[in-house]
Amino acid sequence: MESCPGLTFINWSWSGGGLSGFAFLEKLTIWKCPDLLSPLVHKDGRDDDANGRWLLPPSLEELEINDYYSLGTLQPCFPRDSTSLKKFVVEWGHDLHTIQLHSCTALEQLEIKWCVSLTALEGLQFLGRLTHLEVSCCPGLVHEANGRWLLPTSLRQLEINNSHSQQTLQPCFPTDSTSLESLKVRKSPDLQSIQLHSCTALEELTIGDCGSLTALEGLQCLGRLRHLYVSDCPGLPPFLGSFSRPDCGICPRLERLEIDEPSVLTTSFCKHLTSLQSLQLYRFEKVSRLTDEQERALVLLKSLKELRFFFCYDLVDLPARLRDLPSLQRLKIKWCGGISRLPVTGLPLSLEQLEIYDCSKELTDECRLLPPSKLNVKID
Repeated sequence: MESCPGLTFINWSWSGGGLSGFAFLEKLTIWKCPDLLSPLVHKDGRDDDANGRWLLPPSLEELEINDYYSLGTLQPCFPRDSTSLKKFVVEWGHDLHTIQLHSCTALEQLEIKWCVSLTALEGLQFLGRLTHLEVSCCPGLVHEANGRWLLPTSLRQLEINNSHSQQTLQPCFPTDSTSLESLKVRKSPDLQSIQLHSCTALEELTIGDCGSLTALEGLQCLGRLRHLYVSDCPGLPPFLGSFSRPDCGICPRLERLEIDEPSVLTTSFCKHLTSLQSLQLYRFEKVSRLTDEQERALVLLKSLKELRFFFCYDLVDLPARLRDLPSLQRLKIKWCGGISRLPVTGLPLSLEQLEIYDCSKELTDECRLLPPSKLNVKID
């Protein structure tokens, strides 16, 4: 049901009924039908425990609601506490302060978006089957004073977009056991530190548009981390460059790194990346070439197989020591109109594929004239 603002539900009785009688209903989507939801949700001001209760059929597996006007609380419930609900999506919950999840024990995927008044997801840590949680544009969602957010141990993917107004974020779990494999944090301008000590199973970490972020505490605890993406976080490069001790063992399994700030390329950081296979450098601003220190750091990546330069409009010169990367097989240069030539010192002997897209005519012409060899040149 979508965009039916006048649609309502009739013959509702507080003793039961509503949608719970649809014994075979498996998926329910209600978008922009505020008058349909209102009679289904209990709003007795004299009974705080019952307020927000929404009786649903046990057969329901997916529930999506949008543009919901609430008196404060939403609490999905099921007859005899029997539930099959696996996916629950709430978007644009107006005046929604609390979502009570205690009855959603079968839930696997939870998405909460644009609920600007939301302050609590009660019972979240007890959802033993939850694997995916996405919270977007819910800046009022409050965790403990030190940024601790208690999450279920079953959680594998956590995505937070424009929903964390505190200075610290610390995902943690009821026990020392964790299944969290992917963490994405974007658009949190007040965030200064992410505490990762409890995220020991993490394999993918994405941090974007967190202008005040200066520390990823516990990064050295992420022994399984394989992918790291960092963008629009100008305070992070000095932190990453501080790992100078050879025994700190930072990111020993990291395979893929994407960064938009060349100052991350320091010898103190890169010497730890002994498993790195793919490096993407993109959106460099006011950078015409890598510094000598950054080039020395780059050639420490002996396992690197793929190097990509994307959207580096101001970049004029490719690294002069590109030839010193002994394992490099693929070089991709896209949307880098300032680069007019390949390195004078030549390309790595190991290179198998060179891809050029939307670059200068000079660079394109030079690549077209490369002598026939095992190198596969692709120009678009």
